[in-house]
Amino acid sequence: MINFKHLSLYIVILSAVAITLTSCETTSTPDYEPSSVTGLVTDANQNPLEDAIVRIINPAPEIVTTTNEAGNYLFELQVDSTITYTIEVRKEGYAADTQEFLAIPERDVELPAFRLASSEGGDDGDEDTPPPPGDESEGSAFITFESLSYETIQVREAGGIETTEFEFLITDSLGTPVSQSNAVDVHFEIASGPEGGESIYPETVTTRNGIAKAALTSGTAAGVVQIRASFTRDENTEQSKPVSVTISGGLPNDNHFEVSSGQKNIPAATSDPTEIRALIGDRYGNTALEGTAVYFSTNKGTINGSASTDADGYATSQLQTNQTSPGTATVRVETVDENSARISRELDILFSGKPQLTVTPDDIDLEDFTSQTFAVTLEDENGNPLAEGTQLSVDVNNDQLTLSGDIDVTIGDETESGEGVTEFEFELRQTDDEPITQNVTVTVRADGPNGIVTRNLTFTAPDAIFGEPDAIQFTEISETNIHVKESGRIESSSLTFQVLDEFGNPLGKENRAEVEFTFGSHPDGGERFSPQTATTNDQGMAVTTLHSGTESGIVQVVAQISGTGIQSAPAQITISGGYPDEDDHFESQFRSC
Repeated sequence: MINFKHLSLYIVILSAVAITLTSCETTSTPDYEPSSVTGLVTDANQNPLEDAIVRIINPAPEIVTTTNEAGNYLFELQVDSTITYTIEVRKEGYAADTQEFLAIPERDVELPAFRLASSEGGDDGDEDTPPPPGDESEGSAFITFESLSYETIQVREAGGIETTEFEFLITDSLGTPVSQSNAVDVHFEIASGPEGGESIYPETVTTRNGIAKAALTSGTAAGVVQIRASFTRDENTEQSKPVSVTISGGLPNDNHFEVSSGQKNIPAATSDPTEIRALIGDRYGNTALEGTAVYFSTNKGTINGSASTDADGYATSQLQTNQTSPGTATVRVETVDENSARISRELDILFSGKPQLTVTPDDIDLEDFTSQTFAVTLEDENGNPLAEGTQLSVDVNNDQLTLSGDIDVTIGDETESGEGVTEFEFELRQTDDEPITQNVTVTVRADGPNGIVTRNLTFTAPDAIFGEPDAIQFTEISETNIHVKESGRIESSSLTFQVLDEFGNPLGKENRAEVEFTFGSHPDGGERFSPQTATTNDQGMAVTTLHSGTESGIVQVVAQISGTGIQSAPAQITISGGYPDEDDHFESQFRSC
């Protein structure tokens, strides 16, 4: 009879030698850390089996170990590329079993448990233990999901776990796992996925004690994969419900690393932070693995030192000026790529200072004036643009003058000086040929996050020269036709005359004149003026009102400057009769037929 204790020790020694030899023969580079392969061996009732022989039989050379008292085993493999291994488990009195797995450099593997069924006439280690349920099963009827080693894996060659193993259980109509005599071929397929080259291996598996297991390996695209298993019995196909596995993005890649900010220009005196945002992708353009560490630093102001990427690949931090001096802050953003190398980006943020406003020329010359052009420079003390939202406005206080050009401008988020950002121009133009007789002020104002600044350009009008009254002219009448008094209709009309001096200018408040109103021809029915004499106002205007009398007819009104022979041309108004009077002015004639 074989002494299994001595055999176990012998096998362990052989295993150590075999592993050493394998490391020498299969490893092309010493840079990879060994990958551990672990698993469990039990009987059909899930009792641990000690001293079971576990062999890696493919690829050569063979590697052997045994299970401990808890049924566990361990291999250390030197793997320099992704490779498929076949592992076999044997123990006296039990049917041997095998399974395949994918090994990836520097990635540990935990295999699904081996459940060994008793061989015919064999001893399963417990005389009182009933035979495995699989030995009593009927034909296959149902397929259900059993286990999944990883719910999330990463895209391939991105430095993460690329493979997940899964199991489906085939049972009969009573829910008993099918026996080896009723084993079926189970087909696995990807029902849906990101279509980045993800794959299942093997695609078809024959059940062992009702269990069918395979592995999903990621491709180059992130997304959700749905795995479906099926088998056919008596020309009827049974399908499982889809099982979802998430393929996440890999580690950062330098070609998919972008940094941006909420604002490129912020006032140095502000206490509001601006957001610095990094968008990181893997080598295939997928968003980087959620939770990837990103580091932030700045040479001016302060910033939160680190953050982690979210599910969309973004990591954010807050930059604050801390009321520092104006200038450029360089923000550096760093992370580590799939090769454990640091990759970084730099972003310049302008801290702008107090507003400085200059206008050239700095005065207004309205002598013989038609138009004048002005240049405006608006910047901070370092010559940089002011922050977004700064408004530049230009106004003038005289209706004879108009403005055009950059007279109402809002500055955007800019960091470079130039036309439309720090350099502006406007034009002042006269609308008519009348001389400017009043003082003029042009106000240039900048108002925004950096502060307020104003410049005033002024023109002082020369003292006016006042001439003597020289002419008077009729300018306006309210009614050209009125009616006799007490007629119940309009009985008065307002007339306006303007007095001009010897230079053709209207009289002003400095050289007012008295104007008398007289009749030319009129019906002489008691019509009258109110007032009879009026004083000119600041525009040289004199106004009177004509009231009708009892007679209808044409009235001529003449305005004359008191004490002179200067008078206006007659202004004409018609006085019409009133309504019919039944008592004294109503006659009728009748013709007999």
